[in-house]
Amino acid sequence: MGRQYLLVDDNRAFAENVAEIVRDLGDEMAVVDGGEKALALVRRRRFDAVITDMRMPAMGGAELVRELRRLDPGLPAIVVTAHVADRELDAARREGLLAVLSKPVPIHDLLELLASARREEGPR
Repeated sequence: MGRQYLLVDDNRAFAENVAEIVRDLGDEMAVVDGGEKALALVRRRRFDAVITDMRMPAMGGAELVRELRRLDPGLPAIVVTAHVADRELDAARREGLLAVLSKPVPIHDLLELLASARREEGPR
């Protein structure tokens, strides 16, 4: 089995499209539409990287990345957003991001980032 990724985005069509491309390349991608569902999955499974939208109902990307860092400090995180000047993005960057990609997401760039994502090993 290939690498395991988690995609968190409330735009289901976008999320499923990206997941299909990743799966076609031999990796696995879990898709959820919100932060609480993502946290529940990360409590049960180990992922090689997470991709999250910045603006979502209930829990935005910055808050999600902060909570993910508490659960799994070594998990590489990529934020995708249509609002690259968002102040919340600064908060997410302080949590340590692998990258920030603007929407529409350049799929080739995303795939390269996922392929190069490496965990920072530490206590889990």
